[in-house]
Amino acid sequence: MSRKIYIALLMLRSYLNFQQKALKNNYREQKDKTNLNK
Repeated sequence: MSRKIYIALLMLRSYLNFQQKALKNNYREQKDKTNLNK
């Protein structure tokens, strides 16, 4: 496996993990807002 491909995969994986965390945080904030509005 070439080193460039390996680095690209690592970057992609960390990027996807970051996106997942951001989505979860956004979802939590949305839930908090709806709870406050009730």
